[in-house]
Amino acid sequence: MPPDNLTKIFFMFGLLVTFVKPVTVSFANFSKTVTIPQNKISTQTVSFDLPSAKKSSQTVCDLLNSQNWWGLYQVSSTEVKQSFTQEEFINSFGTSDIKSCQIKTDPFYLSNVWTKTEIEVSYNNSSSKLYYLALKNEEGNWKMFGTEAR
Repeated sequence: MPPDNLTKIFFMFGLLVTFVKPVTVSFANFSKTVTIPQNKISTQTVSFDLPSAKKSSQTVCDLLNSQNWWGLYQVSSTEVKQSFTQEEFINSFGTSDIKSCQIKTDPFYLSNVWTKTEIEVSYNNSSSKLYYLALKNEEGNWKMFGTEAR
């Protein structure tokens, strides 16, 4: 779970995501509840190189810019993957209005496990919004945990 100084409610680029015990996560018009056993979280091997929070933040923005929802799922944290199937995740972003993403700040390390980076997401309707992108270190790779509206 995120440290106390991170809100327990995150927004995945404008779509509400709530983490409680058991974990309930909702995107747009659907939600799913899962139980995550403590100290039994493992990661899947992916083809993305995520050794630093800065590189991982840029990877997330690059994937948003290219609308690569499959890739975005691959760089997501275990909690996200345990809450959504790949198909559910891709379908939720496939109907999004996201146009682009830009990194606004370098990562701010909350601990050796948690970091946040300020990003700006632009939408097709010419609006934009600032978010904190929360990343979680899983076995040496910084994975997307969620976003918090600024």
